[in-house]
Amino acid sequence: MGLRVNMKLSFKKVTKATIVKAYENCRPYVLENGNSLEAVLNTCTKYIFNGESIAIMAEDVVVGVIGLVNIGYHSGSGWALLTNEILKYPIAFSKMTKQWMKETVERKHVRRVEIIVSSQDLEANRWAKFLGFEHEGTLRKFYEDSTNANLLSYVR
Repeated sequence: MGLRVNMKLSFKKVTKATIVKAYENCRPYVLENGNSLEAVLNTCTKYIFNGESIAIMAEDVVVGVIGLVNIGYHSGSGWALLTNEILKYPIAFSKMTKQWMKETVERKHVRRVEIIVSSQDLEANRWAKFLGFEHEGTLRKFYEDSTNANLLSYVR
């Protein structure tokens, strides 16, 4: 996979090691929601084998892992495990993700991708809209602490 999109970031095949590295430096909301490394590894491993995923690298450092898991006929669910390092490359990361998502959706003949984003994570909601996702609804009291989440979709 090693496709280099710009001088700072590149794609790399996802392995268990890349997930562990991403988890070690993940954004705070991953930890705040009580996600242990074991839970993240189990979920990501399941997603990796049931869909498409890619690690995003800055030199030899994992700055994020993104993916699309099949959830039904021509439908997928997007997911991301992002580190704080990703904040150093917002434009490059956003462009890479948008490019990867478009190519993956076309290659896999996916008509609909949905994601769930915390209503309180304004950055993530703005980023999803940049990628082409639209708000479909609010999932009330979705998280363990009774906070809401937004259901967003990308339909082609």
